[in-house]
Amino acid sequence: MPILYQGKELTRYKEKSGGKNNSNVDGFYKNTDKELFFIKKPADKSELFAELFAGLLLNEFKSRQIISEIYYPSLICADVIQFEDQSYGLIQPLVDFDELHKIIGTSYRDGSDRDPLKEALSGPDYYTTVTKLGESFGLSMALMFSLLLGAHSVHSGNIVVLKGNENSTSTQFGRIDWGDAFRNFAHKDNNSNILYAYENRGIFNYRRFTKDYFLNFKKINGLFPAMAEKAKTLIPKLPEDILLDIVVSALKKIPADLLDQTTKNQLAGYMFMPSFKEVQLGPEAHVDQFATEMAQILEQRMNKISALKDFVAQEIPEHMYASVIHVLPYALTAEGFTSFPEIIKHWSSTIKPDAPIDLSGLNLSNLAHIFNQYVSDLAIKCEATNQWAHSHTNNANIFQPYYKGQGEQIHGHAFIPQYKESTIVRRLFSIDSHTLNTPRFTAFEQTIEQYTKEHNGSAWTKIQTLLGLGQELIMLLNIANQIQKFGMDEEISQNILLFKTNLTEFLKAEAEVRELLDNPQSPFLEKPVQESHFFYPIDDMELNQMTGDQLATIYLEEMNGFVPSPLVIRIIKNDALWLRMSQSFNTAVFNPRLDNPVEKITKAHEWRQLFEALPSEDPEKINSLMQQINEQESHSTQLNEQILTLQTANTELQSEVKKEQLAKIDAEQSAQKLSEELELQKRQIEQLHLQLAEQDRAISELQQQNAVTSILSTEEHHSPQSIKQNEQDDAIQRQLKTEITLFQNELKKRKTTANPLAELIQEDAKAQQRYEIAMEQNKSLHFARLERIAPVLIQIKNIEMKAARLAKRNETKAANAAFTLASQIRTEMKLYAENKEPNELIALNDFKIKAGQHINASKGVLNHHREEWKYILANVTVGILLLGIGYAAAILINKQVTGHYTFFNKTDSVKLVEQLNESIVSNEIKPCKGS
Repeated sequence: MPILYQGKELTRYKEKSGGKNNSNVDGFYKNTDKELFFIKKPADKSELFAELFAGLLLNEFKSRQIISEIYYPSLICADVIQFEDQSYGLIQPLVDFDELHKIIGTSYRDGSDRDPLKEALSGPDYYTTVTKLGESFGLSMALMFSLLLGAHSVHSGNIVVLKGNENSTSTQFGRIDWGDAFRNFAHKDNNSNILYAYENRGIFNYRRFTKDYFLNFKKINGLFPAMAEKAKTLIPKLPEDILLDIVVSALKKIPADLLDQTTKNQLAGYMFMPSFKEVQLGPEAHVDQFATEMAQILEQRMNKISALKDFVAQEIPEHMYASVIHVLPYALTAEGFTSFPEIIKHWSSTIKPDAPIDLSGLNLSNLAHIFNQYVSDLAIKCEATNQWAHSHTNNANIFQPYYKGQGEQIHGHAFIPQYKESTIVRRLFSIDSHTLNTPRFTAFEQTIEQYTKEHNGSAWTKIQTLLGLGQELIMLLNIANQIQKFGMDEEISQNILLFKTNLTEFLKAEAEVRELLDNPQSPFLEKPVQESHFFYPIDDMELNQMTGDQLATIYLEEMNGFVPSPLVIRIIKNDALWLRMSQSFNTAVFNPRLDNPVEKITKAHEWRQLFEALPSEDPEKINSLMQQINEQESHSTQLNEQILTLQTANTELQSEVKKEQLAKIDAEQSAQKLSEELELQKRQIEQLHLQLAEQDRAISELQQQNAVTSILSTEEHHSPQSIKQNEQDDAIQRQLKTEITLFQNELKKRKTTANPLAELIQEDAKAQQRYEIAMEQNKSLHFARLERIAPVLIQIKNIEMKAARLAKRNETKAANAAFTLASQIRTEMKLYAENKEPNELIALNDFKIKAGQHINASKGVLNHHREEWKYILANVTVGILLLGIGYAAAILINKQVTGHYTFFNKTDSVKLVEQLNESIVSNEIKPCKGS
């Protein structure tokens, strides 16, 4: 039967040599995970118990974090292992170290072990060598615990120097072999002067010359005071009840059948603790007389250690002990991770409590982006598993009963009872990846606070705790990063300490939320057809009862979607709702929001303007567009699956590369080959990403067409306009209808195959885009307006050229009319560019109306002169009326004139995507194999 430890089989690869114990199982072992261990089976059961009990006590100090984690390697202790014959031995992880005698020169000539004679004659002088090793730590901690447990064999064979700690520039000392612990532990004389073991007392006792190993360190000034300081820091953490619990916990971990009664009796005499005869080991261990006495002795010895002083009063500088810990900073990074909880789990398991943190390589913006994706995914899962216990009969969120306001906005948001909890989660906890700020969602903050007070332990409370901790982790890193840039390292520690604490708290909270998602308490709801991704259904009566601020909040939220939703359409189409919402927009209270409110509000006016400008579309065309959208989405899904397959293969390749690098097996050839394959995969992924982007653009176009067509298929409403802007819009809409009709007639007369109107629409849309870019770049309003009206200037130059030809032919009346018109429109363009009107739509509409009046005045002469002028004037009129249109409006008008939504032929990239789709459908593209 093989030897098992922690469920894994052990194989001996080297036998033990030297030492007093030499059983048939002693030696060096490795498990199936290539972890290395040392096993020994002491012949003396007392030694077996002593070393095991000492190790279990030390592990209790570690697991309770009573000592700093950086000292754990200094206390090398053993666990119990059971063999095939049901007997027990000791096992400990194999640690790479050099015995101290090899460092200070007290070895035998062959270096096999320490020379006791050398140390007996000149031990204190040899041992001062440790002060010449440079910066070091761990010696005082190892000696302090040795003294606490009565393990006096701190000679140069049991004190070691650890090797292979790449994260530290300091030498670390440690202690091995605790089998001498607890000898004469409770004897009165053993606890009077604790540096001198009871067994070594007496004038004629030779042991006092060879076995008082602590005295070998007596010439190292500062060492014993350092041990005292360590004890002083531990005493407040070890009140009597904690020490007692530590002892009982260690006894519970000892196999109940480890010791027979005879051995217990022997150990009772060995430790001078008669109560050990009745001790219970294993799960039945409890607070009894032995445990109580052991805790009391440990407390007594700790107090005595805290009073230790140097042996030599005069300090010899070259023999001074100094514990100096230099640990290389832990470079914090999120590279290679896409899951926020996985990042936190990785950090929590790899960051040492005392290790400083280097933030220079951490991309906080990317971390915020990953966190935001986690917030969004969590919101979706919560809604899918109905964590809010929602029902189809209720369209209000869980916070609605706690709202006491009147629908007014606060910092750009108003309370909406129908706001989905998943949307609220995103708004409350998402982080601006550029500024790393957390935008306020003030309208809900007070109601959420009231809800959580009454629903402690609810799903919402647990999710709020989890995401709040996530936000705080990023905030603490951002603060520490800013401080670190100014070199204020001493100010960082408090933030980093809290950060490390929050790592653990986040993982606890994440486990609770994961439990919620895996075991939902409320029944699942079938998703009805929804008109909004952000709100529960809102009927007309509820909309009519909302304030302008609430309607504006709904609109601005909905415009975060892919295309305008039916809910937005209902609000903009309804005259009363539109008037109420536009009045709220005019107050400018929503402008400070961070989700491009000004652009969204401008878009609202464009949509409103279009409702009466164009005829309704045939419902059959809507169905056709929907079918096209579904087909495109299906193609897009197939492309996504292709990308996912390649990304999975890419991840596997990256893992293989790392394994090859770590194992250093055929590193150059294997890594080069895998890197080439990885590069090929990256190129394939990039190509598919490009193709997917083209596909997404096509889907976007069709969805936008469908949204607009849906708008035009609804019942049209007419209402009296109450403000100047609406009056202008109404006049321009009527004129636009007329001019488009006239222009279509002129195009039919000319029987041309070209599409000048499509080009005109395209140029106006491009000019509007240049205007928007100029405004985003904080260019002057004058400059931006000139960019917007640039297409008109080209048409004016065309009129002037034709006027010059008329003048050459002595057609003076028509030439003068054309020159006058060109001059008048140039003047209006100049006035528009310099207009101080703060409302841009009013300023633009003023220009359109006045320019149109000049054009109409010129028609009396020019239209009767030549038929060609009807076409020219229609062209310039439509060009002016279409100024300021966005892309969505442009495709509508182009559809009416040409029957097509798009302006261009298919690009090569779109053709490639279509070919790829055809290949997927025909199974020509199959999952990659191997790489």
